[in-house]
Amino acid sequence: IQDMIKSSGIFSLSKSYSISSLWASYAQDHKGICIEYNLEDLIGKNKGLYQCFDVTYSDTPPDIGVEDLSNDVLLQKMIGTKYFDWDKEKEFRIVCDNQGKNHHRSDAIRSIIFGLKTPDESKNELMNLLSNRNIKFKQLVNDGKSYGFHIQNIVNPSDKKVGLNGSTNYEHLIPSEAHIKDDHKVFRPYFYKVAIFMESYPDCIEVAHMDFSQVSTTKDPIIYVSFKEKDSIFPYSKKFFKIKDMD
Repeated sequence: IQDMIKSSGIFSLSKSYSISSLWASYAQDHKGICIEYNLEDLIGKNKGLYQCFDVTYSDTPPDIGVEDLSNDVLLQKMIGTKYFDWDKEKEFRIVCDNQGKNHHRSDAIRSIIFGLKTPDESKNELMNLLSNRNIKFKQLVNDGKSYGFHIQNIVNPSDKKVGLNGSTNYEHLIPSEAHIKDDHKVFRPYFYKVAIFMESYPDCIEVAHMDFSQVSTTKDPIIYVSFKEKDSIFPYSKKFFKIKDMD
């Protein structure tokens, strides 16, 4: 069991961006950044390799019984339990068998949150480097009336506006209006935006299929793409695009 734990790769995250001690300890006292990930895209490339769980905080170490040896509870008990003093960190862990580099999708980054003291030069460099990646940029703010934080959205000046029409290499894969439900026809132009993203997605080898997801509704329209993906253990990968996140 000890050998298994020592050979495991552990990626530790937090479920909150607004914890003062994390900014102090892991972001150079607010000079750094907080990266917000989309969990599905973070592990989606090789989803079967990972276990994900919230860390449990306790005053006593967990009891390990023989019955734990044959199921996933063992790993969570051994790696996912910490002393109660750490509970303010709201830690979430992703665990896998292989240490070191693991591959995630390039758009797993949902947003970048700048600390209170992040230099303007660093902000501009990051926004330029990550332009047109559908990444939101946010500024951590303290109003001076409390110890709490909130965030303000920042418009990336380096982003170029992407239209919802025009020919792409995936034109033949975009469903015709005849094959789209009447209440979804208005969302058809968004296939072009998805296609443009897939063309620029560096890990996309080949797109096989595009359509509306089976769970798509007029209130929450969703497009899915089936494609061959670099560094994936599966023949085909799927990505889901919520239209409300694309506007």
